[in-house]
Amino acid sequence: MTAPAPTLDELEAGARAVDLLTPGNFATRFARGNLRHRDVMRLRELLERLSADLGSAAFGEWLDDLVYWLTSSRRLPEQRDGERAAEARLRTLFEAMEYLPRQVAALRAAVARLFTTSRAVSLFTDVGVPSRQGFFSEMLDRLSRSVLPDPPVEDELGELVTRLFQRPSTVAWFERLPPERVAALFELLAVPGGSDLEPLRRDMAEAAMLLAMRLAHHGLANDVRYRSPRVPLEQSPFHRLPEAVRAAVNGAGPGDVAREVLAQCRALTREVEGSLERTGVSVDLVYRLDLMRRQLDRLYALLGLRAPPGGTAAEGAGQRLLLTLVRGALRDRSVADLFRASTRLLARRVVDAAAHSGGHYVTKSSKELHQLFDSAAGGGFVTSFTALFKFLFSWAGLAPFWQGFFFSLNYAGSFITMQLLGFTLASKQPSMTAAHLARAMDESPGDEGAALEPLAHEVARAFRSQLAATLGNLTVIVPTVVAIDFALRFFFGRPLLEADYADQVVAGYHPFLTGLLPGAAATGVALWLASIAAGTLENWAVYRRLPQALASHSGLRAVLGPERARRLSLWLLKHVAGFGGNVALAGQMGLVPALAGFFGVPLQLHHVSVATGQLAFAGSARGSDGVLLADFGWACLGIALVGFLNFTVSFTLALAVALRSREAGTVKLFAVARAVLTLLWRRPADFFRTPAGDDAPEPS
Repeated sequence: MTAPAPTLDELEAGARAVDLLTPGNFATRFARGNLRHRDVMRLRELLERLSADLGSAAFGEWLDDLVYWLTSSRRLPEQRDGERAAEARLRTLFEAMEYLPRQVAALRAAVARLFTTSRAVSLFTDVGVPSRQGFFSEMLDRLSRSVLPDPPVEDELGELVTRLFQRPSTVAWFERLPPERVAALFELLAVPGGSDLEPLRRDMAEAAMLLAMRLAHHGLANDVRYRSPRVPLEQSPFHRLPEAVRAAVNGAGPGDVAREVLAQCRALTREVEGSLERTGVSVDLVYRLDLMRRQLDRLYALLGLRAPPGGTAAEGAGQRLLLTLVRGALRDRSVADLFRASTRLLARRVVDAAAHSGGHYVTKSSKELHQLFDSAAGGGFVTSFTALFKFLFSWAGLAPFWQGFFFSLNYAGSFITMQLLGFTLASKQPSMTAAHLARAMDESPGDEGAALEPLAHEVARAFRSQLAATLGNLTVIVPTVVAIDFALRFFFGRPLLEADYADQVVAGYHPFLTGLLPGAAATGVALWLASIAAGTLENWAVYRRLPQALASHSGLRAVLGPERARRLSLWLLKHVAGFGGNVALAGQMGLVPALAGFFGVPLQLHHVSVATGQLAFAGSARGSDGVLLADFGWACLGIALVGFLNFTVSFTLALAVALRSREAGTVKLFAVARAVLTLLWRRPADFFRTPAGDDAPEPS
């Protein structure tokens, strides 16, 4: 059978297409004759690749290459003044396609074949919604996808969308497209509509039912039900959700019933999240709660698209869902987004534990301030012996690791002794008080004037409390060290340090000729990490219900009796954060320098209290004349800078994490700083002594 002869219009269109795709003609039209313009000739190659026999994998790669070309920021020769590169590239594509009817036909055929042969269930269930059941498996998947190339797309729209929108620039390009350009692009692609979308609607209904069953699985898990109100299984909205969604998508029941059940599931999820403040937080549980929220949002959007086709509600919901899918394709690859979303509540729980401890370090009356000073004096007394034993361990001739290990034991024994005796170490306060102040900022009723005045007074209380603790530590360390050194002279006839060794100790604390200041800043980081470890261990004990487990343990109850076992559990709950923080700080102080030395980095973590004790031993060995020399004055300045860096670094890090965990903005932080400076200008004495108003008895 002879094919019909082509019409004159078809012959002219074919001639124009052949002429335009000729390299010279294409360069003349779009590159001002420059055959070597890479971007313009790349578009010509893309258009030349379009053919009617493109398979799904090849067409997916072609779309990926086209989107990459469209989103490039490089300027085109024919770009107009004031026109962005993305607009110029899309306009160039439209203008070229006007003269390429065969390429347009091949493109539309490939799009139609894509929608006909591809499945879209995973597009609606997984794109923009974490697909793994646990945090660590999802983290590993995202890490691998961030470094490995994507495999070819095989009949899955979800994989195609994820591949096309894997770069932030691509998502930003799509979000900035004007509605008329989006409509023109869809018209060029001939995206199916009306009855042609029936396979897509079937996949959408299947995705809705699949999401409902996944939500039921998560919502009825043991750790979620434990934190939910005690109701029979049949009354749980997660148990009723799959049936309600099935009825809605099959038209067997009103969609309002499914939306009502969804609202109940959402409320229950918020209730479970609220209970984490008292029941403890795990990263995996927070990840699954975030997964449930996203699945609920996606399911609600899918049910919204069950409106009659062509209705404004369905059209608006479809546009919102499309934008959600595009953004979700980018979020699916972000390790930072996963980590931030899954650790936010854990960070807040840990910070709140530190804030609870920090509240004890903020005094409100002269009596409490004196008690804190006395407690810090006890801490200074213990620290004097810490400095003594550090010298003794350093003279034992141990290998670097074992020296660091015994240094850590020395620090841990000292810190835990202070904890059990109720003594205070001033350097541990800043990270705790920063969390306390962040919580106070979060609970402050306003951002202006009088509303911030109580918060400014709280900052003043924290400052004078920190000052009292520091003075309590340092004013006791020096006389105690001198007394220890005199005792050694009396019993052994010599000071602890020889003159040459004392000179080495003094020289080691010069602030500008040694690595003292970086080590002091690193110690500030270690102090902050110790506070994080303290809160994390307390959260773990609460999450695992360790105190209750000890109180009900049959062995402990048999040995100690029920009442003593209960008191032991309460004692552990009170001290578990302190144990965790003290051991973490001691481990860093002793082992980090040994580890750094293994890699050839001469790093020493300088703690202001221990450093003061060691310098005091050196000064005692020198005598009254030796402490008046210039090098000893430089060493004293070095100790002051060590204390400053210890405090400011740990405070700054703790405050930043605390504010971020509470999602507090910088505007309020600046407002608080302005209120504090105002109080400092008007009443500077409040930062150094307790005002008379704070000592007034509270009403009973």
